[in-house]
Amino acid sequence: MRHEHELVADQLLNIIREHSIKSVCDYGCADGAVLELLYQKAPSDVFFTGFDFFHDQNQMTKKNKDRLTFVDRKSEDFNMIRNEQNYDLVILMHTVSHFNTPVTEMKNVLKFLKSGSYIYIVEIAYDKKTPSEIASYFGVFLEELHQELSDDYLTRHYTKEQLVDLLALEDLDLVFCDTETYEAPKDETDKVTESLIKVYQDWHDSYNDANEVKKSFMSQMFKIEIELLKKYSYSASSRTKLLYKKK
Repeated sequence: MRHEHELVADQLLNIIREHSIKSVCDYGCADGAVLELLYQKAPSDVFFTGFDFFHDQNQMTKKNKDRLTFVDRKSEDFNMIRNEQNYDLVILMHTVSHFNTPVTEMKNVLKFLKSGSYIYIVEIAYDKKTPSEIASYFGVFLEELHQELSDDYLTRHYTKEQLVDLLALEDLDLVFCDTETYEAPKDETDKVTESLIKVYQDWHDSYNDANEVKKSFMSQMFKIEIELLKKYSYSASSRTKLLYKKK
């Protein structure tokens, strides 16, 4: 079974070819997996740029190639590009959910677009109600609760309608909006389940200095989520995919 990155890359390749895209920016590219796939398969006259907080993620900026450049969001290079560069296509894959001030940060992203450019967005769709997805929603609730209690970075989550509302800007036209279910391979879901259980245990251990009420409450929540994970795993998850064109 194919990885989500491959499925997204295939759809992006169609967009690149159909609309004669020559420059692509992945805003929040993480390890650059999608850009690497596009770099390998796209026409040789397409250039790619990936932005992220590489040093904050304890990884050095990835090695650049002839048509593929990675730029740290805290670098001077990023500040220069932000003021001077526009792209034919901007990708936001699981990035909008990390915006602390969504409207403001989305407007900053749109500055990278010129008239006739496109922006492609992928986020987990918090609309479905399968047992696996309900289990994952409970995990999201735990994540948000932990972040709130720890004064940590807060992740936001969107239904399809909420994403469309966020992008309801006068200078954008909606090209398509789809919700697709991604069936994850079993070995991948097993690894995710194992890693999440470890994360929850680490969180639990971090509450040693917390008051007993908080520690007891979170302990019960973690036990429920671990049982849900073991029973349902994350075998399926829906994605909202949107494509907009700037007027």
